[in-house]
Amino acid sequence: MTKHYPEHSRKRRPRPNPIRQQRRNEESGSWWPILLLAAVIGAGAGILSNPTGASAWLAKARPVAVSVGLTRVREPQSGDYWAGCNDARAAGTAPIYAGEPGYRSDMDGDSDGIACESHG
Repeated sequence: MTKHYPEHSRKRRPRPNPIRQQRRNEESGSWWPILLLAAVIGAGAGILSNPTGASAWLAKARPVAVSVGLTRVREPQSGDYWAGCNDARAAGTAPIYAGEPGYRSDMDGDSDGIACESHG
């Protein structure tokens, strides 16, 4: 006659390891930044690959770039001559870099090759 031991006949579930569970939670939540970056890159590539989309995007981005000083309203053109920096700024050409039309050393107050730069 065999003895029946009920405590051995059932499979025991191992106790959950809190550190392992924490790692699983951290790993499962790390996919979303990658997915977001891929979506942004994909959308940008889709917009910029279409000439109409690219020009529309640039038309909207240009005023922002001008307002934060990343680009000028008007690029210097051959024959440009400004009486002073106020005129160059009013025309939207400032700052003027050495070698560009309209640059003069007397307009470059600190002799760094950039005339009519804003210091504010």
